Amino acid sequence: MKTMQETFDFVINHLIKQGKQAYEKSGKRDSCMYLDKDGNKCAVGCLIPDGHPAQKQVNVTINNLVCLYTKNGIHPLPEELYEYTSMLVRLQEIHDYKFNWTDFGFDGFESVKQIANEFNLEWNF
Repeated sequence: MKTMQETFDFVINHLIKQGKQAYEKSGKRDSCMYLDKDGNKCAVGCLIPDGHPAQKQVNVTINNLVCLYTKNGIHPLPEELYEYTSMLVRLQEIHDYKFNWTDFGFDGFESVKQIANEFNLEWNF
C-alpha cells in the first residue's frame, strides 16, 4: 500500500499530466466521472484499477464508494481508498471544481497546497 504522501503525489501528478477533468456533459449539467468515455480519470478514479466496476459509478462520492465496495467484498478497492478517504474527498473536490482548470490544464495549486498543509504532507510541485 502507498503511504498518504505517495498517494497524494500520485494523484496530483495524474491531474497535472492528464490536464483535464474527467466528466460527462448531460444536458445543462456536467457530471464528474471516475472514468469518462475518453479515458480520463478523476482524482479518485486514477487509483481505481482498470476494469473495476467502481469506474462506472456516476454521482457516487468516495464515501459511498468505499461503502459499496467493502474491503472484504467481491470487488474490494485499493487500500488507499479506505485508509485515506478524508484526503481523497478533498482531492476529489479540487478535481470537480471547474475553476481549478484552464484551457492549459490543471491550475488548482493553491487548493492543493491547502490540502498538503491540512494533512501534514510535503508540497513537491
